[in-house]
Amino acid sequence: MHGKTLPIWAGHEAIRQGKRDLTLIRITPGLVYDHLIGAGCVRKLIFSWRHPGVGSLHRLRDAVEKG
Repeated sequence: MHGKTLPIWAGHEAIRQGKRDLTLIRITPGLVYDHLIGAGCVRKLIFSWRHPGVGSLHRLRDAVEKG
């Protein structure tokens, strides 16, 4: 989906299907990205670290802190 936010239903469908090793690219990762990270679907996340909303993504923070 070019130029649009990943819908929550699409992220949850990827989780349901057990997708793994995904690379997500977005200027501002949203809550659905946090869900995908928490479910173990994401191998790599590329985004702008300077965005203030990133602090609310708890699974992302856990993943960064645990390496």
